[in-house]
Amino acid sequence: MLKNIHNEPRMPMTQVELNAAMASHEKYVAAQGGLRAQFNLKTLEGLNLANRNLADADFSGASLINATLFGSS
Repeated sequence: MLKNIHNEPRMPMTQVELNAAMASHEKYVAAQGGLRAQFNLKTLEGLNLANRNLADADFSGASLINATLFGSS
């Protein structure tokens, strides 16, 4: 696991919250409204991000341990 060198707290996210953020982000990427996904300093451990368009999403400082990213771009 990567060390959190700045001791900044990471906020956990649920799969439901992630799905809502990704639905909005996918609209953003397609220029159909929506908002850019901001996952900086989030804990996304064990969540499913498979087959999602992750272009321009911000994962700065996020924890993705055991997250599923298969098929995502």
